[in-house]
Amino acid sequence: MKTSYVCDSEKREALRLAREISEYVRYDGLADARADRLASIVVRLLAHVERPNWSRDDLQFPRLISEIGSNCVFVPATFAELCSSMDLSKAQINKLFDRADAAWQLIKADTCPTGRPR
Repeated sequence: MKTSYVCDSEKREALRLAREISEYVRYDGLADARADRLASIVVRLLAHVERPNWSRDDLQFPRLISEIGSNCVFVPATFAELCSSMDLSKAQINKLFDRADAAWQLIKADTCPTGRPR
């Protein structure tokens, strides 16, 4: 099974979980507590199994907000409506666009060093 990680720390965590599973599997008869613990480890490990980038909200949400902030021009009335509906000032919304762009740039640098998503 091919695995993809958002960053090296996730890869280290997945490897640690795999080692932890192997320790539990060595026992012939798992007590209920051990079986529950093993199930918990498996669930956490499966969270690291590859998912297409398209289905990953942790990638797509910052990307979407970053692209909107970079490529869309809001007419004043639309921006005012956005401010009103979010109960935020223009400066706060612009700060959200900046934060999303910074998050997206970090994600791109970590997941796609060539600058192109995998």
